[in-house]
Amino acid sequence: MRVSRRRFLGLAGAAAGAAVGATFPQALLGDMPPAQAAEEFLPLVKGERQVSSTCALCDARCSIVARVVDGRVVKLEGNILAPHNLGRLCPKGQAGLQVLYDPDRLRWPMRRVGPRGSGKWERVSWPQALTQVSEQLGELRARGLAHTVVFQVGNGSHFVEGLIGRFMTAYGSPNLVHQHHLGAAATTLANYFSQGVRDFVSYDLAHDNYVLSFGASFMEAWRHTVETQRLLGEMRRGRPGLRAKIVQIDPRYSVSASKADEWIPIHPGSDGALALALAHVIIAEELYDQDFVRAHTFGFEDWRDKGGLAHLGFKTLVLRDYAPARVERLTGIPAATITKLAREFATNPPAVAISGRGGESQTNGLYNRLAIHCLNALVGSFDQPGGILTESMPPFTPWQPPVLDATARAGGEQPRLDGAGSLQLPFATDTSQALPEAILRGEPYSPQAMFFYYSNPLFSRPQAQLHREALEKIPLTVSFSPFMDETTAQSDLVLPDALYLERWDVETPPCSDGCAILGLRQPVVAPLYDVASTGEVMVRLAHEMGGTIGESFPWGSYLEALQESCAGVFLAKRGTLQFPTWEEFWRELKAQGIWWDAPPLPPAGGPKFATPSGKFEFYSQALEMGLREALARSGAAGSQGVERYLESLGVQARGDEAFLPHYEPGLRAGEEREYPLTLVTFKTMTGSGSRMANVPFMLEIYGPHVRKKWQSWVEINPETARRLGVRDGEQVWVESLVGRIKAVAKLYEGAMPEVVNMPYGFGHREGGRWSRGRGANPNELLPNIYSPLGGNSSWSGTRVKVYRA
Repeated sequence: MRVSRRRFLGLAGAAAGAAVGATFPQALLGDMPPAQAAEEFLPLVKGERQVSSTCALCDARCSIVARVVDGRVVKLEGNILAPHNLGRLCPKGQAGLQVLYDPDRLRWPMRRVGPRGSGKWERVSWPQALTQVSEQLGELRARGLAHTVVFQVGNGSHFVEGLIGRFMTAYGSPNLVHQHHLGAAATTLANYFSQGVRDFVSYDLAHDNYVLSFGASFMEAWRHTVETQRLLGEMRRGRPGLRAKIVQIDPRYSVSASKADEWIPIHPGSDGALALALAHVIIAEELYDQDFVRAHTFGFEDWRDKGGLAHLGFKTLVLRDYAPARVERLTGIPAATITKLAREFATNPPAVAISGRGGESQTNGLYNRLAIHCLNALVGSFDQPGGILTESMPPFTPWQPPVLDATARAGGEQPRLDGAGSLQLPFATDTSQALPEAILRGEPYSPQAMFFYYSNPLFSRPQAQLHREALEKIPLTVSFSPFMDETTAQSDLVLPDALYLERWDVETPPCSDGCAILGLRQPVVAPLYDVASTGEVMVRLAHEMGGTIGESFPWGSYLEALQESCAGVFLAKRGTLQFPTWEEFWRELKAQGIWWDAPPLPPAGGPKFATPSGKFEFYSQALEMGLREALARSGAAGSQGVERYLESLGVQARGDEAFLPHYEPGLRAGEEREYPLTLVTFKTMTGSGSRMANVPFMLEIYGPHVRKKWQSWVEINPETARRLGVRDGEQVWVESLVGRIKAVAKLYEGAMPEVVNMPYGFGHREGGRWSRGRGANPNELLPNIYSPLGGNSSWSGTRVKVYRA
């Protein structure tokens, strides 16, 4: 649903006039039929209350309402006031009760008393734990080793990540390392090189007539799956006389492929080549939006720079090198099919090309994503209904910069341990996969302490054994995990985080129409055990350390820091909650759990891009300038230096082609003769890291497309299985150059003959009673290889062989 200005003002007015006690007034139910609205929220009974909050089990960050009866949460539902999930919640969100009441949760702070991994712990109090961390960090800082502290953060609270980053800056370490989602680094970097936004973008799918999905698991594990599922209904049946077509391009017949109108199997990693072949047809047949390309793009035609030097344009490159007949061999897709898709895409506006881990989770993911994104420029799908929109943010109050002493400034100037931003990784902001090799080499220095916040590299990273070996060399390791995962089991100190239904937080959920959303997370119930919000722990730790670190945290509590940020939304006096006093605003925000504002109007004169040219760049000047700046910092110069630099980064293209979307083969480990199959790993809707691994509801519905549950499996094409002598349901070995795991064979016609598929999420060696020792972890098969250009790993391009166990 795209929200019109009139519709938004109606919602905002209703929200502003709502009585505090009427959390869900009928006026806010909008177009929802009264009978359906009555079913959504049952009347309160004695001992019951309803609390609005925000889910934390995936990136969608759906707004939720919890039913609490006699102090116990009995049901979680979607919040009908939220513009992104509109009262709906996926099975994973519904199963949040089993996360909260998991009998194997960590219940209090613990200190290791035996060898690492022995499982021998002693309970300590929070003051004892904070004093230990404060003293050890203080000692490192006094010795001039503040920069040797590393903080790895995964998919936790973005607000808490901000506090962690603030602490690290004030302390004096450059080593805040994010553990990115699969393919995320390639996505955001490609967006930056082409349109100047180093972030995700929104797709106004509700108004599209044609969607090309390059491996985006929009029905299973995309950024906002609940909203996308609703939008699928609107695209198909929400517009009388119109029905959008969805084409899923994917090596496997996924749930998303089953809901699409057409499935196009493709050789793993060749998505960029297909996108460029589609562009070839669109350009050759003059089906592209010539007005948009002429006015709002750069580098489409051949061009000359200010010095008069001629440069290759996107049009020339594509027409020269990417004819469908030539690309057919690379992709496995017939040239006739490529031509048909290109014509359909270009002649059924509005149309968008979206992508996911299929095209981006490879070492060539950056160029794949650039090629796919160029299709959107060819059809002019920016800042218009059915197009690509820049995501808006709530007007938070910015914090004052942290207070830095000489130690903090000196530590912050040290090189990062993961090499991000260095000459070897010029465009990477975080490269967690580079950490183990750096630690084992002791270069550029040896880390003395490492913290983990919703980060479990011993399970979730390729070649986890490398991370395990590296961890053994670090004197102090601290985990904030609420569950005993693999990394936590190897830690020295455990400070368990309060779960999302027990703590305060603020989230900014994505939304398809680009509207700004503030999702408030508040305690639905008091913490069940002696656990604490990591945000509160960071504030207390800063105060414990004192000095400029303490001064950098002027708040008395984590909640005060959160409220200071939200005060900016109150003062802006826009959006759905507008009140004369802060007290009224905060009270109603807690009652409704959500604030949102309509997306900005399209800019006058057409889309604006934050690129060097101010236009969408087919030829990325930011990429070229970034490489030259990196060379200049290192003392190298000249075009010959750039050519050698590209070679050192593993880029095969030379000259202008390196700055244009083009096909680069992905890195593969192992010889094809010995490992003839390609492994594709995938996520189902039920998976969300270690938090969901011990949830029986999710294990029961893990693989609905193949009717598999409670155990991992490997999908094999029936013809391939016959050739290997493998029968359905029997145990097989899946082996790569770096590891071997056992799984149940599932003969599946949705697997390409040369590809095998395995779900991610099983194979935990630590954890609860329902997760430990169940199934196999495909990450153990993946070699730790990644692109030096952007740092993205290869999750779906490993060579393997399969044989009977």
